[in-house]
Amino acid sequence: MNKKIIAIIAAASITSPIFAATATNAQVQKLAARTQYLEKQVQILEQEIHSIRGAKMPPPSKHSMHHKRRLFNYGSAVTVSPYVGVRAAYDASDLITNLPSMNEDLVILRQRQQLENHIYARGGKHPDRPLVEISGHVEGQVWSKSGYDTPNKSDVDLSGAEIDLLSEITHWATAYLSLSYNKYPPGTGSGARTTNSNVQVSRAFATIGDLNRVPAYVTIGQIYVPFGLYANFMTTDPLTLTLGRAKQRAILLGLAKYGFYGSVYGFRGDSHTTSRGTINNWGVNAGYGRQIKRVHIDVGAGYIGNIADSAGVQGTGSLMTNAFTGLGYNGNEVIRHRVPGFDVHAEAKTGPFTFLSEYIGTTRAFDSADFNFNGKGARLSAVDFEGAYKFRFHSKPIVLSVGYGRSWQALMLNMPKQSYMARAAISIFKDTIESIEYRHDVNYRNSDSYSFGGNTINGTSNRQRNLVTFQIGVYF
Repeated sequence: MNKKIIAIIAAASITSPIFAATATNAQVQKLAARTQYLEKQVQILEQEIHSIRGAKMPPPSKHSMHHKRRLFNYGSAVTVSPYVGVRAAYDASDLITNLPSMNEDLVILRQRQQLENHIYARGGKHPDRPLVEISGHVEGQVWSKSGYDTPNKSDVDLSGAEIDLLSEITHWATAYLSLSYNKYPPGTGSGARTTNSNVQVSRAFATIGDLNRVPAYVTIGQIYVPFGLYANFMTTDPLTLTLGRAKQRAILLGLAKYGFYGSVYGFRGDSHTTSRGTINNWGVNAGYGRQIKRVHIDVGAGYIGNIADSAGVQGTGSLMTNAFTGLGYNGNEVIRHRVPGFDVHAEAKTGPFTFLSEYIGTTRAFDSADFNFNGKGARLSAVDFEGAYKFRFHSKPIVLSVGYGRSWQALMLNMPKQSYMARAAISIFKDTIESIEYRHDVNYRNSDSYSFGGNTINGTSNRQRNLVTFQIGVYF
């Protein structure tokens, strides 16, 4: 692009004196106008170079402001780029499909706020027609598992496939739709997981809000309610996510200003005590994030009225005969009393290092007829600690991470007592992640037990389990 500028300047400077000496006055005026046009083009090109190199741009002229506004306003209404005019991350971390699943609506509003500020700084304005952003991913795994009291297992699996659509109708209204492949089909028998695989609506919600104008927003639809953070560097899920994350059809009122954020939400939960036909569950969360010198911190806490509506309680994933498989699978959502849950979490990032910690617990024990542990009502809780180091090797981003998780009185939920995790991930190609994870689980003791349906289920005699997972993910 520098050669192009030099050529334009050279052409203008060389041809001007030649023609000026022989041409008529009309030709001279025409040439002067052409030279002025070329000078404006050079100015625009110089600004583009400064932008690409990350240098500070000079103030845009009226011509360049009009030029950029025209390009943005009348550009494509459908795009696969999460940002316009901002350099994309090589490891796909900035793509819509990789946005955090918790507080997803707030993340989208903040992303749009950053995009608007970027456009305004370059002399543009908000687009005057709806924009649709398309994202998604496909993830495949090869895994091998051994331990507990079960035979060794291995498999090749399509572990994830998703299409995400984000529509920005106006600067006040956005709609989000995520369609995901369900790798746990209802069918059985030969070929069941391929012939019965289906696509389902994972999340779908509408948000009214503009953080550049009002620090409040409203969201309604099918979302992960903002109870917990569940940030994770691993391929497999942390124990806190298994215990606490809940996907529900909810309405939410949120606030975000000066680094503070929070929301209150309500929904009709699946579990209930007496009345099922009303909005019977609610929650609140709050947090604060800011940069303190070289460290970025984010701390928060949350409360939910009944943790029995979480995915881990609704479905345990247990394949044991006569074992508890979850409230949603045992056909009885009635519980004796509600059990509120609470969450505290913290995240710190400095340079290439990031540290995460989270605790999920209940404020009281379940009735022993609903959930029990060693003959008493279970008081469930879990903790997760993780750390990651990110660097580059031959320009390829690499993330090395380790983690530790622990649960208490969660044998009935088919959760291990302890988990040790390590993972290495690299982006060999742009917008791909190739990773390998080793996970070592320690089960509850054989003397620990819970009762269900007249049966007593104990922990395993062989308490050790090892899982190695290799995953390739492609993101767009």
